[in-house]
Amino acid sequence: MYSDEATVMANKTYTPGEVIKRVGKGLNRDKLAYFIREGYLQPQTLQRGKQVYKSYLETDLWILDRAMTYIEQYQTRPRAAFEKARQEREQTELELT
Repeated sequence: MYSDEATVMANKTYTPGEVIKRVGKGLNRDKLAYFIREGYLQPQTLQRGKQVYKSYLETDLWILDRAMTYIEQYQTRPRAAFEKARQEREQTELELT
């Protein structure tokens, strides 16, 4: 993969609908909104006129996917699930550098 392609993929953003489709695992708009409201996810926002659009990075999807796995499979509370997912992501990034 060319470095330009890697940069484009790293900067790709996803809409809430795309996030829900890609993650699955029982994720719906209400759960996604709850995770944002509680501060577990911080999507990027873009305002056009009065409309506010949220977008998510690949990292957000990875963390959300892992957290949903913990919540579903191990009945982990959301706060602990997101903390564990973030720790795993950080560890993965450290191993790659």
